[in-house]
Amino acid sequence: MVKKDGRSAQRLLGACYSIGASSTPRLSPAEQSVSEKNFSLTTIEPSQSRVLIAETRCNLEKCDLEDTRSVQLAKTLDFQWENLLSPIRKLPPEIMSKILELVTTDEAILVGLGFGRRAGVSVFPLTWVSSWWREIIVSQPSFWSFLVMEFAKPVLDIIPIILRVCLARSGTAPMRLHLLFHEVQLNPTLCSALDDLARHADRLKEFNNTIDLPSLNYILKQARYFTENPFSILDTLTIVVNELGTNAILGNSFIHCPRLHSLHISHLRATDTIELTHLSTLDVGYYQGCSFAVLLEKCPRLETLIIQFSSEGYDATPISIPHVRHTHLRTLELRIHRYHVAGVWQSVQLPNLTHLRAQGIHKRTFCDVAKQRFDELKAMLSYSQCILECVQLLGDMNLDSNIDSDIVMTY
Repeated sequence: MVKKDGRSAQRLLGACYSIGASSTPRLSPAEQSVSEKNFSLTTIEPSQSRVLIAETRCNLEKCDLEDTRSVQLAKTLDFQWENLLSPIRKLPPEIMSKILELVTTDEAILVGLGFGRRAGVSVFPLTWVSSWWREIIVSQPSFWSFLVMEFAKPVLDIIPIILRVCLARSGTAPMRLHLLFHEVQLNPTLCSALDDLARHADRLKEFNNTIDLPSLNYILKQARYFTENPFSILDTLTIVVNELGTNAILGNSFIHCPRLHSLHISHLRATDTIELTHLSTLDVGYYQGCSFAVLLEKCPRLETLIIQFSSEGYDATPISIPHVRHTHLRTLELRIHRYHVAGVWQSVQLPNLTHLRAQGIHKRTFCDVAKQRFDELKAMLSYSQCILECVQLLGDMNLDSNIDSDIVMTY
């Protein structure tokens, strides 16, 4: 058993709500003494635990439980008795830190609405167990490097204060940041929070944005202003916005992302300036371009391509279409519909494609134009001479229809 240190919990909460707590405070000699006392069991605690176990055993004998449950509870009590003197408090801080990391794996700290109730479901409660655990967690940047900002209207003034504490405790560790909010006014409080995040853009390893376009444009602009090489270690990028304007949503923010391997984006244009050289997974909701060859040429190492919709877009400037023989692509997922650009697979070869998933093959929407788009896909597959191991055709077409028979004969 580990005694709860109420003063430690108060110190942590006080730090989160204090403007002056931008860094981890050092323990005073008295606090250090309390921390050291938590490393070892006192002579009273084992005897107290033995009494509690004995009382539980006595109560268990009086309860009318099923045999299996009674046996299981008895085994649990025996285990607790044998491990009463478990030396967990004598473990080195390095080992204890690894144990705590296992408990908090993929556990984000929620900065936003409901902070007091849900901020780090595992991280914060662990700091309230004892001053020793608190000291380990507060001093370890990895516990504070996964932040989720979920805002409602209006953005509270306390949010930037909480955020600065978390950013200070994250040190220089690579960060994972998720921004989740819509229809939130870009007021001074929100701008202050986004400014603080933009100052750490060169530490972002994962950047997930499901936000309004004005907020996205603001944080990207500030990231270029505050950091010399923003997003230079970015590995995973997600951008989902509802608005589709005449300007590209990416701007010039991602022209140097040598470590970007996974991109999930709601809108992508063939003319967008983003580094896709090392990309392995690309998931696009709406692609604007006259040919997939232009896109694949930018992604020489791409292994998985997912595209929901495509069109020629607004740019009337003609783009030369290269001949692309892409040898890395293994998985292709797309939706078949009449709005696909004619000839979008022109000059594309995918010789090593093994998995194909096509959606939208419905009786109601699979018109002659959609069938032509599908015929173009089949022609590309035949031209590629690939050997498909898995083919998924999703829709409600009848198996005996001419279209479905044609599809089945192809593969």
